[in-house]
Amino acid sequence: MTLKRAHACRVCILAGLALAFAAPAAAQKPTFDLEGVVMDAQQGVLPGATVTLQNVATGLTRETATDANGRYVFASVPPAGEYVLRTALAGFASERREHLTFNAGQRVVLNVTLKLSAVQETVTVTGDTPVVQTTSPEVTKTIESRDLTTLPVAERNYFRLLTLDSNVVARAPGTNGLYVGGGDVWNFGTYVDGTSNFSKWLTLQRAPQRGSAGFALETVSQVQIITNQFSAEFGGHSAGVMNMITKSGSNTYAGAALLVVRPGDLDAIPPLATQKVPFNQQQFGGNVGGPIVRDRAFFFGSYERRRERSQVSVTSPEAPGTIIPTPAD
Repeated sequence: MTLKRAHACRVCILAGLALAFAAPAAAQKPTFDLEGVVMDAQQGVLPGATVTLQNVATGLTRETATDANGRYVFASVPPAGEYVLRTALAGFASERREHLTFNAGQRVVLNVTLKLSAVQETVTVTGDTPVVQTTSPEVTKTIESRDLTTLPVAERNYFRLLTLDSNVVARAPGTNGLYVGGGDVWNFGTYVDGTSNFSKWLTLQRAPQRGSAGFALETVSQVQIITNQFSAEFGGHSAGVMNMITKSGSNTYAGAALLVVRPGDLDAIPPLATQKVPFNQQQFGGNVGGPIVRDRAFFFGSYERRRERSQVSVTSPEAPGTIIPTPAD
């Protein structure tokens, strides 16, 4: 091999390594994409139309103009809160679509039709506009904030709601192990805000204790689960993918508090035991969020704790009636 050829091989190898390290790590998108075509009543495309997308809660605003084909695109937009889509072009009545909600990972197509108008006029489309994703074959289900607050959630662990999907079955009570579409529990990927949160040795979801979600329920905005037909970026997970999106602050100060008390005074005597064993459990916490700089920066914080003071009664003939404390926090 000549010196020039050897030098060329080294350059190719170094370039390949640089590309490999520069490639972004695959992660489920914690944002959504919105695109569409602006047309007139005769289905002709309208280039140069101004399209504005605004988040009602945070004031986040994106603005673009349609291209020569009448197409607009908004990429990597956070899904939290309701959006308003405004479309305007000289000589046409402006259109305003309200109460638009989106989920993480969606790529939504939303076309707009403008009507000719000689005067300044705005057409407002009110009510919940159904948004259907038609650009992906993914089989998904999204658990919204209202589901987290209105449905009973065992242990206040959002993993318990994933079994609302018919393709998801819990491996055993009290754990985060899930069989998705019949696949093995270790092939189910877990993400938080698009970043991998998977741990084989911590019961799939990185958490401080067995069966815990690792996140207070008050911090969860929505949970998306993909059970089939997900894209190749999730090559490390053959049984399904779950992505939890955390809450954030908004332009409005808001907060909540919770207190759950379970005294053991009304508990029955356990089977085989000769006496009632003391038990006392409390769950308490809350959250608060709001603006730091209106429309620009926000804060959100949450705290939750479970305190349990329980005891068990030994029924073995070797030490009958012995009481052993089993506290948990």
